[in-house]
Amino acid sequence: FGVASVDWPVPDNTRLGDYRIEVQLKDDKHEDSYGATTVKISRYDLPNFTVNVKPDRAYYLPEQDAAVTVNADYLFGQPVKHGHVRVVRETERHWNYREQKWETEEGDKYEGDVDGEGRFVAQVKLGEEHAKLKDEDYSRYADLSYAAYFTDPTTNRTEQRRFDLRLSKNAIHLYFVGRNYRQARDFPLEFYVSTAYADGTPASCEVAISKVWEEDESRPELPLRTIKTNRYGLAKVSALTLPKDSDEDADASLMFHARDDRGATGKQTEGLNLGDKPVVRITTDKALYRDGDPIRAEIVANQSDLTLALDVINEEKVLQSQLVQLQNSRATIVIPYREGFSGAVTLATYAPAPSDDDDDFAYSSRTILYPHDRDLKLKLALNQESYRPGEDASANFLTRTATGRLAESALGVVIFDQAVEERARTDREFGGSYGFYGAYCYLSGCNGDVAGVTRKDLDRLDLSKPLPDGLDLVAEVLLTNYGFEPRFFHSERYDPNPARIFKDFIR
Repeated sequence: FGVASVDWPVPDNTRLGDYRIEVQLKDDKHEDSYGATTVKISRYDLPNFTVNVKPDRAYYLPEQDAAVTVNADYLFGQPVKHGHVRVVRETERHWNYREQKWETEEGDKYEGDVDGEGRFVAQVKLGEEHAKLKDEDYSRYADLSYAAYFTDPTTNRTEQRRFDLRLSKNAIHLYFVGRNYRQARDFPLEFYVSTAYADGTPASCEVAISKVWEEDESRPELPLRTIKTNRYGLAKVSALTLPKDSDEDADASLMFHARDDRGATGKQTEGLNLGDKPVVRITTDKALYRDGDPIRAEIVANQSDLTLALDVINEEKVLQSQLVQLQNSRATIVIPYREGFSGAVTLATYAPAPSDDDDDFAYSSRTILYPHDRDLKLKLALNQESYRPGEDASANFLTRTATGRLAESALGVVIFDQAVEERARTDREFGGSYGFYGAYCYLSGCNGDVAGVTRKDLDRLDLSKPLPDGLDLVAEVLLTNYGFEPRFFHSERYDPNPARIFKDFIR
């Protein structure tokens, strides 16, 4: 299974603090195979209660203040009925290497005793911070960091929770997604628009697109198009043509105005570079394919009669390659299904003979997906729901493949106390960076998402059933992260004998 394990007994005299574990394969073939993580060695000072924080809003617009409710619960489930709470703004944090801990500089403070229900409500004033945000041209929002400290008078123990309050200029944020750097003058624009509320929740909106002249604010906006983002907050804009302008230069600015059905609004200006560079775009008839489906693709360019290379790539292997001749700046290709079309498949098209300027050649790529759920399915059955101290627990594990077959597997089991989990959470919130979750997400495909949908979610789709409306566009945008840029290597020397050059690589 490619699994190795090692134990290191921690000596009693070990200095407390952070330790870095590094793993590297020794042979030259795997010289780049390297992994590392940080663990913390500390005394067991475990909590017996946890602090809860609940702001009254997900984000705060101009002139809105915050009411933050703080309470605490013992780990066995009962609320802490008595206590003193202190809510502090963290204005600056720095690492004390001598003491091996984060130190903070505090700003405004709010404190008091909890009420009869064990709650304290901090009325946080945000007017000064709203004014600062208003004066910042490029910031859409600001996250203010606070810490809530709860002291239990029965034990004099203090636990804490860190939280942010988000200030936003507008309720709706707009984002220009992708292809900004592959636009050209006298060529229709193509891009995606994303709309979300200030807390990141997708927002379905009407979006009015217009051209603006930032250097001439007296000149009125020129309306171009109105679009509607779907329930995932996404829309694709294609074939958007800018009007001719005698003063047109290599730059243009678009203004986006968004409004949802409840009247919430937002706006954003996006600058585009519209040079005379060659531009190629490749699109497909959809983003998600069932096994056996051919790929229908279209290539368009701002130059006529180009000859382009088209590579079909899966897991960094070129499955097929061909030349495509554009006619009237356009070509349509049907790529039959073949073995190897599984998971992410990238179609990359580029000019096989770039100019002397390697940055000035036509290329484009599009990644589509043949979803396959590859996850092992793990079931756990305990012999009872709860245990008394000293009782033995029996657990049965069952692993199956995604297709339902029984599977032999390597199983790692960790048993830990809820107090340890709570202490790990507070350490992480207050500056610790421990654990392996980031590496797990990278390997399993759950890192990075569009409207809350991850690549792992796409792999689990059952294409024998109808897709939720708008999900194909989510997949299209999510898969733009699998970009491809061809690399060309030049040399002043030329060896006409390829067998001699590549003999060490051919077996």
